[in-house]
Amino acid sequence: MIKRFDKDLYEQNDRIAKETLKNLLPSYDIRENPKKRDVDLLVYDKNGNHVANIETEIKRVWKGPNFAYTNVQFPERKAKYAKLDKPTVFVMFNED
Repeated sequence: MIKRFDKDLYEQNDRIAKETLKNLLPSYDIRENPKKRDVDLLVYDKNGNHVANIETEIKRVWKGPNFAYTNVQFPERKAKYAKLDKPTVFVMFNED
């Protein structure tokens, strides 16, 4: 899906998506990536080794427990995160 970066949407959604993810996985060492134009979150093991990445999204038009679409779409500009040297997990939250 081709979708240009929208600064307003970023400011509305970025912080809440990252914090929600970290709150859902409190036993993991998940840190915000200091590189703002890179994958959102970095996951570290108990020895402090970077082992994975997490990219978060909020799909505000999706409400309720059931996914009402035939497939999941992330913006094409995020495809580069699937090619990083560490695995990247893409996480999508709904409006709820």
